[in-house]
Amino acid sequence: MLYHALGLIYTYKCVAKCDICGFSCSPERQEKMNFEDAKRLIKEAKKSGIRLITITGGEPFLYYNEIIELVKLAHHYNMQTTITSNCYWADSYEKAEAYCTELRNNGARSIKISVDDFHNKYVSYENIKNVIKASKVVGLRLIVGCTITKNSMQLKGVLNSFEEEITNIGLYQYKCYPLGRAKEKISVDNFYYPKSILDDCSESGCILVTPNGSVYPCASMCGTIPSRLVGSIHNSSLDELICKASNNPHNKFICKHGVEAYLKELNLKNNDEYVDTCHACYEIFNNVHIKDLDNILERIHNNDKIL
Repeated sequence: MLYHALGLIYTYKCVAKCDICGFSCSPERQEKMNFEDAKRLIKEAKKSGIRLITITGGEPFLYYNEIIELVKLAHHYNMQTTITSNCYWADSYEKAEAYCTELRNNGARSIKISVDDFHNKYVSYENIKNVIKASKVVGLRLIVGCTITKNSMQLKGVLNSFEEEITNIGLYQYKCYPLGRAKEKISVDNFYYPKSILDDCSESGCILVTPNGSVYPCASMCGTIPSRLVGSIHNSSLDELICKASNNPHNKFICKHGVEAYLKELNLKNNDEYVDTCHACYEIFNNVHIKDLDNILERIHNNDKIL
């Protein structure tokens, strides 16, 4: 199992308080990654063969000057950086162009912006238009991510607000997970549950670090649960943590085979109210004792049909 990316959840503080937020981010949250720790991680990432640094939140641009320094450092070590933001800062085209220019000049590869019904309650679509226009002018790659529920406007509907500005950028639609504030605010029947979740793991390859330094083995928010904790950056080097995550038998198996075999061993259907493979993985590892899961994995390995 190889890791090519390092994900930094830089803060849980945010200017918004979206109903869909799986981390329950808000203006009241104060958790933030230590700047010196983040710099150390980027330096260690280069030694560990990491090629991409992703910075998310919360809203990382609340600490814009620190983010610029991290982007600059990653670029110095020939690593690419992408940052996720809700664009609260782009209330004029001039600001949007200034931010995008500085990001691009310091080596950022792309910026991913969150655009949907839920973020729009806090950030105007005009801000988004400013960033779309500015990113094209300065040559910064732009990715639009839209989180949806059954009753929300889908990506196609959101794009109607942008007309021609939205051409030649990356567009992604994500189903909302029943985690964090979303579990409290979104009704159960408003989540998308497909007929089958036989997909392989799509979030492996990125080691994830939370604001307090806890490390998890995948990029999904569904993986940030106690039984999947790899360790802490305060007790181990990044290389040691990556090695530990890579050699964990559950991580190795899920990366290659997904979670269908676990569901079968637990006598659960593969579409039993799971949004996707990540959500099923969360429910399994959050509700079944790790020792029982160790025994299940041993039984799975003894089944030649799986391997």
